[in-house]
Amino acid sequence: MNNEAGLLTRQEAAQYLGISQKTFDRLVKRFDIPRVKLGGIRFKREWLDELIRHCRIGTSIEELERQRDALKREVNALRRRPSA
Repeated sequence: MNNEAGLLTRQEAAQYLGISQKTFDRLVKRFDIPRVKLGGIRFKREWLDELIRHCRIGTSIEELERQRDALKREVNALRRRPSA
């Protein structure tokens, strides 16, 4: 894991959620989970925590979509940030 940025690979993200990588890939596609491309696809742990939190409390699909859109905006902001 890239500890500095808190980024997880697909395999690490699946392990973090306690699911198979195949199931994780389906979730990524279904919920359009935000991700960044930094030497491969990476996921922020906090984005995964948001997904878990919403799924546990039975959040509506519309709310999940709003959250997804907010996370996409965050990803775009990260992409625009100058590299160190």
